[in-house]
Amino acid sequence: MAVYDGLAPYYDLILGDRTWSVARVLDQIGRFRPGARSLLELGCGTGSVLVGLASVGERAGLDCSAEMLALARAKLPGVRLLEGDMADFDLGERFEVVICVLDTLNHLDDFPRWSQVFARVRDHLVDGGLFLFDVIPPGPFRAVAAETPWTREFGGRTVTVDVTCSPEGRSVWDIAVEVPDGSGRIQQHSTVVELGVALDRVAAALAPYFEVLEQVDPDGDLPDDDSDRVYFACRPRPGEPA
Repeated sequence: MAVYDGLAPYYDLILGDRTWSVARVLDQIGRFRPGARSLLELGCGTGSVLVGLASVGERAGLDCSAEMLALARAKLPGVRLLEGDMADFDLGERFEVVICVLDTLNHLDDFPRWSQVFARVRDHLVDGGLFLFDVIPPGPFRAVAAETPWTREFGGRTVTVDVTCSPEGRSVWDIAVEVPDGSGRIQQHSTVVELGVALDRVAAALAPYFEVLEQVDPDGDLPDDDSDRVYFACRPRPGEPA
């Protein structure tokens, strides 16, 4: 959590425009749960996606970082924003839609916790509800790790990112941010770990809880483990998990 608290002031600058993610969520809701009036976002961060989903109606967000949530509250007055672990939460209510976007699930670097997320989501969806999430499979993480570190300027801040990747699929992102402090520049370091998981393993973890309605790459085609990103739309299976 401390890692994400430290990144909070720079998060929006680094990620940039996220309207593309909002547009995809709205498209999937329109096709699979039209007229949905309640939505929970897991890993809502600074709230930029929730801002774009006002048309859904009642919105709520969950995130593990108090600093991220503080920024989200400034953007989303009146929206419920809760601090918690997306693999272990109980809000005592159900939603028509639950989303977990921008490869947030990859930030759980212990794969059994993905199954815990799926179980928690199922318990927070109404019958016939919709679970939308996206992940980055192993291929892109390996490709990024093979590149040299990159440096970019964001609003007067210099960000340098160096990525390494283990054979088990864990990619370690060393992020250095140089910021002006009035008397020069200081450097802050954060280390973020993401886990790339083969799509057949993701499917097996989903199967006890969800029917997969859609699984596509950014072009709408059938994805594989080298796709840039994979988008899922899922519906809870009736009854108890198998």
